[in-house]
Amino acid sequence: MFDRYTEKARRVLFFARYEASQFGAHQIETEHLLLGLLREDPSVLWHLMPRGWTAKSIRREIESSTLAREKIPTSVDMPLSTESKNVLTYATEEADSLGDKNVDTKHLLLGILREEKCFAAGLLREGGLRLWSVREILANLQHAIDEGVGSGVGIGSGGGFDLSGTAGGTLFGDGTIEFVNEVDGKLIGISPRTPVPYIGTEVVLGGVRARVTRVAYRYERMTPPKDITVEGDRLVPQKIVVSLQLLPQ
Repeated sequence: MFDRYTEKARRVLFFARYEASQFGAHQIETEHLLLGLLREDPSVLWHLMPRGWTAKSIRREIESSTLAREKIPTSVDMPLSTESKNVLTYATEEADSLGDKNVDTKHLLLGILREEKCFAAGLLREGGLRLWSVREILANLQHAIDEGVGSGVGIGSGGGFDLSGTAGGTLFGDGTIEFVNEVDGKLIGISPRTPVPYIGTEVVLGGVRARVTRVAYRYERMTPPKDITVEGDRLVPQKIVVSLQLLPQ
């Protein structure tokens, strides 16, 4: 699967695995891929993110939504989550779409944005990134390189592509909360429109004691009324997924 990956893209996966182990996670989530991307190639986002958004600020957002736990040795097998697997599949498709022989960091970024309901994609949208805009910029950049335009064209150098759109809603909104087992992702229970529990707090759900280890939001595509014209994507937070560590009963 990784034969087409550049050295930089492979290092993103290496760093993502490292980040997951540092968070004490059971699998490599999309936010770990994003942190790996920022470690290996921060420039791929530096020109795209609005002023004030940095690798440190993104890391803080992720840390505030994840329980600080005992680190896991990097020698322990660390599988990819389903969403992360989707990201890698999308990255390969994006490389093919752009006519690129190899899968590089920019394709991983597009892959994250395409997995639009995942935590990492939501963070990027909060920062103003939109899949269609980033894809068009990268396509035009590659076209400029192929035409020999040189340094006059680049990511963030103009070109009339607006990446400053605001995200639709607050971080968690007021949607349904799903509680899942952190180990296998199986649904434990649903709690509609209740306060979002803090990281590290204990909850009792259906007689089951558990500790909150991760809080992530999921976006759903909004269908506007027929008399309203909406440009670009309009994804609003509809569901919050809270991962739980089951405690001795």
